[in-house]
Amino acid sequence: MQVVTSIKELRKVSRDVTADDHPEKIAALLFRQMDVFLKGRSYVGVAAPQLGYRLRMFVMQYGIERICIVNPVITKAKGKQIG
Repeated sequence: MQVVTSIKELRKVSRDVTADDHPEKIAALLFRQMDVFLKGRSYVGVAAPQLGYRLRMFVMQYGIERICIVNPVITKAKGKQIG
């Protein structure tokens, strides 16, 4: 699977995940790809758009837990955005 690294592509707006998208299957794929993509690197997760899925979804490692976040909403921001 090709990893998308183009800033232009990654900045495109993704759509909400629905039941028709089979999010459990996409989450399983993201977790498998996270194992491959992150091996030996200092990253903690992978987003669906990085793997070519224009969906608002990502998976991450938090301590020993693996978490799948679907349709996240930023409710409060602090600090300065870079980029």
